[in-house]
Amino acid sequence: MAILHNIKKIANSTELLALTNHPNSTVRCYAYTLLKNKKYEGIFEIVKSHLKDTSKVTIDHGCLLEKVQVSDYMLFRAASFSFASLSKPQQETIDSIVLFDDAIRNDYKKNLLATRTPKPTHYSKIRALSLEGYPSALIGLAKFRKATDVYLIKNSLQSSNFEQRITGLSATINFPSPELYPLIIDLYNEQSTPDKQVNPIMLRRLYASLAQYPNEQTRQLFTNRIEQFTSTKHQYREFIWLALTKYPHPQFNGLIAALSLSKQEQSALQNRWFFELQAGVP
Repeated sequence: MAILHNIKKIANSTELLALTNHPNSTVRCYAYTLLKNKKYEGIFEIVKSHLKDTSKVTIDHGCLLEKVQVSDYMLFRAASFSFASLSKPQQETIDSIVLFDDAIRNDYKKNLLATRTPKPTHYSKIRALSLEGYPSALIGLAKFRKATDVYLIKNSLQSSNFEQRITGLSATINFPSPELYPLIIDLYNEQSTPDKQVNPIMLRRLYASLAQYPNEQTRQLFTNRIEQFTSTKHQYREFIWLALTKYPHPQFNGLIAALSLSKQEQSALQNRWFFELQAGVP
């Protein structure tokens, strides 16, 4: 696009700011990126004004192309771990608006519910979103660890819907209520039947959920599976490694060593699962 080439020559922040409201979504995002790179002080206001911008922009992930909402493009870059452009009060303001405005429905909101530590004052809103079935709301609700909400996680775990089961497992990671353990075992046994086609997403969440219950039964389940893995070098043994690495407990001592992973394999896993090993990510 010729206009993008011309934008590169623009040094005036006022002109770039005007272009963040250009009719073309690619131009809006490109101008925003240039301002962000220039450490423009008005990034907060730009992001806030585009929270409901649902038009799509194509972004490049190496050899992959992905279409995302303009609001997501701006939000995720403004809140980037390495290149954050928002102060803590500004971030809290943005997050509060995103959470409470029902007209805002984007990936950032789902990520906010799943990974951030919620404020006590957000409980009622997050519970309402959970009852509505909003994606990731139950994961955020589980962080409050209220006994009155256990039944919601139970319903999710017992659902016939795959996505709801995954949500229930992620919620259990945040709130490993003893009442949920039998359901986790049932799901694990269901996934372990010889004729069952294993789903890697389900299996990863199951191992992480089991790691929240550091007892002898869980250790034995892991031990039995590891013995199978070491005899076949199964591709999914990394999920046990991930669960035990992120959620270590003395009850599980020796299990990672039993996986017989080389230093090279462990280093590769550390790189592959870097994001998932961070705090807040279930």
